[in-house]
Amino acid sequence: MSVSDENPADAARSGIVVTLLSMPFILAFRNLVHDKIRLTATIAGLTFAVILIGVQLGIYFGVRRIISDVIDHTHATLWIVPFHARSFEEAYGVLGEDERHQALAVPGVRSVVPIVGFFGTWNRPDRGITHVVVVGSDAEDGGLAPWNLRGGDWNDIKSLNGIAVDETYLSALGIAGIGSRASIDFGDSIRTVDVKALTEGIRSFTQAPYVFTTNARARQIFGIPEDKSTFFLVEVAPQANVSQVKKEISDRLSSNAEVLTQAEFRSRSIIRWLYGTRVGIALIFGTVLGVIVGMAIEAQTLYSATLDHINEFAVLRMLGSSSSYLHRIILTQAALISLAGFALGTACVLLVSRLSQHTALPMVIPPELIVATLIGSLVVGVVSAIAAVVRVLRIDPAAVLMR
Repeated sequence: MSVSDENPADAARSGIVVTLLSMPFILAFRNLVHDKIRLTATIAGLTFAVILIGVQLGIYFGVRRIISDVIDHTHATLWIVPFHARSFEEAYGVLGEDERHQALAVPGVRSVVPIVGFFGTWNRPDRGITHVVVVGSDAEDGGLAPWNLRGGDWNDIKSLNGIAVDETYLSALGIAGIGSRASIDFGDSIRTVDVKALTEGIRSFTQAPYVFTTNARARQIFGIPEDKSTFFLVEVAPQANVSQVKKEISDRLSSNAEVLTQAEFRSRSIIRWLYGTRVGIALIFGTVLGVIVGMAIEAQTLYSATLDHINEFAVLRMLGSSSSYLHRIILTQAALISLAGFALGTACVLLVSRLSQHTALPMVIPPELIVATLIGSLVVGVVSAIAAVVRVLRIDPAAVLMR
């Protein structure tokens, strides 16, 4: 339908609506850009607040991923662990073939795969030492194979004395890369190992690098019998009831073992390292403090930005503008500044996150965090604007203009 064919009444109503929607936006925009230096300072403050919040939360989520990464890269539905194992790295005790066969006998269980994992001492070629977490697993059996391989493959790791380490920790291990040789000792057991493969991005919260090898070689390093393991990965058939299978396995096992779902073991490990260590508590405290400070900065910046234009609002009140009209202008102004600060701050956070991926503590910025930050920025902006509105509506326009 052409413009000439449009009903005059409808056209008039459309024009009124457009005017009501656009004028607050135009006035808010002009208020903001009138003083470009003040606008720049305001946006800079909001950008800093978003960066502070985003970086702190990005580090927090990054640490959570580091803690659970090894667990998440298995295909296990259930984990059989030594009783009271606090995390993947801290499972003090071993399980035998009896537990494995008891689990295999439960209807609905497709496979039970052994894994060996303990802390060990890495003897650097320069005679220095560092702690490592040795992970023994056979990938062909559906165990935990190293991922993100950047050099070498599983066949190389299976070869004589073969291991895989992450390239991030080459300096800490005192080695140059593939072809380097060192030794790992555990008590009276000392084994020579050769680096046959490198991974990228497998970090460790304890800063004890993961060393991947076969089950048999890990047992040799730790001096444990061939029929002993640290964990069993249980794969449950798709049609089976996981809760029922878990209960039946638990009923069959001895008192020195327990059964956990993958989510339960992940949660236990995160709680252990985040809430059970000083480093974890400091991280949580820093994250909470960063979010509070960031929100306070944003709220104060937006509140001040509104009051900086108090003269303009006083003029509008003297000209007879209604309270609701002023509300729309102030809220629009707060939303515009919030969106500008959010956009710049988020861009900086994503850049920092990308640069951190090759460090020992990579940040993780999930899409949900970006959405939550956007909503939080707008909410803080609205609340700050409402507080400023109350202040604006209480002033005497004549008194303001006579200053």
